Amino acid sequence: MTIALDRTESSPEPIYDPLTNHTVRLSDLAFTRLAEEISSGRRGPGETLRDQSIAREFGVSRMPVREAIMRLERVQLVEVAASRHTRVTAFDAARVAETLEFAGFLYSMTTSLTALRATDESIEHGVRLLDDAIGTPEDEATLGALRAFFRLTLDHAGNRVVESLEDFTHLVQHAESARTPSENAARVRPHLADLRDAFAARESAAAAPAIHAMHRID
Repeated sequence: MTIALDRTESSPEPIYDPLTNHTVRLSDLAFTRLAEEISSGRRGPGETLRDQSIAREFGVSRMPVREAIMRLERVQLVEVAASRHTRVTAFDAARVAETLEFAGFLYSMTTSLTALRATDESIEHGVRLLDDAIGTPEDEATLGALRAFFRLTLDHAGNRVVESLEDFTHLVQHAESARTPSENAARVRPHLADLRDAFAARESAAAAPAIHAMHRID
């Protein structure tokens, strides 16, 4: 059994696989897909989002799409002008720097909490992800492994308020996309080994400086 798609008789046929899930709300699925498309660059800065056309693409009614867009606005992935337009947020250098600063403080907090509270198995998983980030010469692979590590720290921080900030990880990736993968990799690589060793030893105080340095926090 799948979730009802909340369609009316006039609902359009989806362009690609419709959003269906047994347990997750359609608005959550729409948010995740849109956030991933924005943070990956598939929907570029300044691009206009129209709920009717997105609903058609996703094979759902307009209501879950509107709810998803409101959530995107809350995390600054889109800018909404009432009765005019919804556009993907474009980041200038100052906004990129502000977002990286936010990420540095967020991830140092989640990493510290996880280092203190996570099981040995979760710590080992995090260390493997950091080893992957260190060991690959590919910029995208380094960044992908580091993002996976920070997602792990959000999931294992043991704090529901912290977990509620997960939507902002899409904002961080969107800000990073304003720079090239080589620029982003060069920013984080010098500090990966220090982060890896601190996390493996559960030394939260030692992990924070490495994360701050990655995100250009003095």
